[in-house]
Amino acid sequence: MINLNKQNINGGIRMKKVLSLIIAILVILGCFSVAMAAEETGDYYYMVSQTDNNILFINGTPIEFDPINSEVTPVKNEKGEIFVPVYMTVYCAGGYAHWEQETNSVFMIYNGETISFAIGSDEVKVGEETVKLSAATYAENYRTLVPIDFFETCLKATAEVDEETGTILIAFNTKVYAAG
Repeated sequence: MINLNKQNINGGIRMKKVLSLIIAILVILGCFSVAMAAEETGDYYYMVSQTDNNILFINGTPIEFDPINSEVTPVKNEKGEIFVPVYMTVYCAGGYAHWEQETNSVFMIYNGETISFAIGSDEVKVGEETVKLSAATYAENYRTLVPIDFFETCLKATAEVDEETGTILIAFNTKVYAAG
């Protein structure tokens, strides 16, 4: 007799999510290998994750968005908008992010550009320009989440979401700045 308890069903659902993520990674890496070979400057970071999944694949290597708190994941809200934890995503692409408690703001440096925003705002200052996002940033589980268009609008990355699987792809082209 088959035992269909909640744990077995949840395990099967998790396995399907993991398998769909692995397949998505393989397809995406295959598509981008041609682009990577064609370009001669900069470092490339391809990040793949899924909504409600704490694992972030960076150029195929899995890491956790937050090793201390497994609840820090990309999320899809009730309006269908995708939000991604910003710190680890930017850090792994060669950027720097810092939260300032006194002003409830995030400051970043990415590709030589200074980026800042207040948590709860849909406006981001990129260099001297102010850009508007599709939704306001917010904090959850002591981490800052930004709407998916933040990466395209503010960091000039490519960001795509497969609505069927909840798979998120963010492709960065990070410039390398030499010291001195």
